[in-house]
Amino acid sequence: MQKASTLIVELILVALLFGVGWYIWHDIAKRTVSPAGEPVSGNEATTTVSVEPGEGQPVVTVEKIDPPNLDKPIVITADMSAENAAQAKKHIEEVTKALKDDGTLYNHWLELANYRKLIGDSTSAVEIWQYITAAWPNESVAFANLSNFYAESGDFKKAEENILIAIEKTPGLFTYYYMAYEFYRYYIKDLTKAKNILLQGKQKNPYDQAAYDQVLATF
Repeated sequence: MQKASTLIVELILVALLFGVGWYIWHDIAKRTVSPAGEPVSGNEATTTVSVEPGEGQPVVTVEKIDPPNLDKPIVITADMSAENAAQAKKHIEEVTKALKDDGTLYNHWLELANYRKLIGDSTSAVEIWQYITAAWPNESVAFANLSNFYAESGDFKKAEENILIAIEKTPGLFTYYYMAYEFYRYYIKDLTKAKNILLQGKQKNPYDQAAYDQVLATF
């Protein structure tokens, strides 16, 4: 499937350039997603739902989701070249400025989280990913990125929970099944789960059969 293949190439290029793991930098399908705090069908930024008896529809109480602080200083603690550090700092400044002008830019939040992770500011990255999962609960990318972070941090329970949520929200994407496979095989070393998640993905995704078969052949 072309979208999955393109995404994998993008991830590999990022990893080679900066020496980082599997973090997704953009909305996979390049779709227009709903603005945080302005819910429309499919992306309700809600925290409570109440149903009143009698006539009428359920009453949905929408509460504002406060975004992360965009005025945090840019402190680079990661081991990277001066050139890459300057490039990362420039991108953070640009993305932050855009978000201050328009806080509904979904892909910009994803980029900001990943650049914060890149420079060693994992606390801010996690805060932003968590914000994205609350503001855009039907989007899957932030869940996948949280899974990768928790796996690297040794919190395997949260890592598994988040990658399975990502798969549930976007069940036809090879990339998520591959990330789950890597988690099961290399982090918790459960070959049965690693194989089963690939078989599950193969069943649900008829477009990437060759990709699944290639990985399954390693067992």
